[in-house]
Amino acid sequence: MHYMLTYTIKDTASPSEQAALTRKFQSWQPPDGLTMEGNWNSGTGGYALVSTDDYTLMGEVLAQYSRVFRFTVDPVSPVEDMVPATLRGLDWAAS
Repeated sequence: MHYMLTYTIKDTASPSEQAALTRKFQSWQPPDGLTMEGNWNSGTGGYALVSTDDYTLMGEVLAQYSRVFRFTVDPVSPVEDMVPATLRGLDWAAS
């Protein structure tokens, strides 16, 4: 399953906390069973696309960064997979 993480820096995170966590991130590796597909940063937060079959691993990663970042996590699927599913749902609703 794929998840899109949106993260923003908490107002309560001090510059020193941000710097310390950024340094840790340079050597960070995702836990076994979680794959980082991509990570984009805007300067005040960003987006990460991850895949895992064990959602508890998401909890582990979010806990590591929770002092500095606020997160939202949304399950996502490729559009080519969602279009047929959406059409089946719409067909059912229209019948």
